[in-house]
Amino acid sequence: ARYKPYLGQDGLVLGIRPEHVTDAGDGAPAPGIAPFDIRLDVIEPMGHETLVYFTIGGETHCGRVHPDAGAAGGRPMRLAADLNHMHLMDAAGVVL
Repeated sequence: ARYKPYLGQDGLVLGIRPEHVTDAGDGAPAPGIAPFDIRLDVIEPMGHETLVYFTIGGETHCGRVHPDAGAAGGRPMRLAADLNHMHLMDAAGVVL
């Protein structure tokens, strides 16, 4: 709701940290959670978490999933973005 005044404007950038892009899990998503299917480019096992890298619109993005989530490079995976933690910025990088 806080970003509704900016709907349809060009040049806006969505910012979300990797810890807010996780494996989607099973069941219905909670409010503000946006699941999406993506093909993983690279995975980076880090012990207590696995970093997953994927491409959207020619840009590389990163998420953090549980090591047992089944992430594999070159394979599809269902991830979920917690939009409750997103930021919308203008072209100059000013958070709206």
